[in-house]
Amino acid sequence: MKKSSLRKPAGKLKDKNNIMIIAIVSIVMLGILAGSYLANSLDSDNQVRLASYLDKFFENYRLLLPEGSDIFKESFVKYGKIVLIIWLFAFMPFGVVLGGLVVLFKGVSYGFTTAFLIMSYGPEGVYFACLLYLLQNIILIPAYIFVSYAGIKFVYGKNGRMPNDTIDGFFEYGMSLVISLSCVILAGFLEAYVIPNLIFNI
Repeated sequence: MKKSSLRKPAGKLKDKNNIMIIAIVSIVMLGILAGSYLANSLDSDNQVRLASYLDKFFENYRLLLPEGSDIFKESFVKYGKIVLIIWLFAFMPFGVVLGGLVVLFKGVSYGFTTAFLIMSYGPEGVYFACLLYLLQNIILIPAYIFVSYAGIKFVYGKNGRMPNDTIDGFFEYGMSLVISLSCVILAGFLEAYVIPNLIFNI
C-alpha cells in the first residue's frame, strides 16, 4: 500500500513535468510557424529590400566582421539578456506568461529568418541558415526551454499548487540560471570563433 501510494504522486509529478515541457516546445514551434507565415506574407517590395540587404551582408561580411572577442561579448550580452529576462519573470506577477511570450517571439524570429532565406536563395538558403544561426541555436533553444520550464516549476512548486520559495527551491532555480548562462557562453564561442570561419568558405 505504501509503495503504491508513493508511486501515484511521482507519476502525477512526471506527467505535469511532461505537460510543461510539451507546452513550452509547442510555443516555440508555434512561433516558428508564425514567423514562416509572416515571411511568406511579405509584399514584393519588402522582399526585394530584405533580399538586397542580405546580399550586401554576405558580400561585405569579411570587411564588416569585428574581432572574435567583440563578437563573443556582443553574443553573450544579447543571448544572456534573454535568459536573464525569462529567469527574472518568475518573480513578477504573470511572469510565466511574459516568459512564454519571449520564447514565442524567439520562435517567430527563427521561423521568419529561415523562411526568408529559403525564399531568397532556395536550397542554398537552408545552408546559409545552418551557417548563420543553427549551430548556436542548437544550444540556445534548449537553454530557453530549460529556463522557462525551471521558472514555471519554481512559481507553481513541485506539487503544482504552491510556490517553491524554499531555500532548496531558490537554490535549484538559481542553478538553472547558471546552467543556462553556461549554454550562452558556449553559443557565444561558436558564434565568435567557429561560424565566421565556416562562412568564409562559402
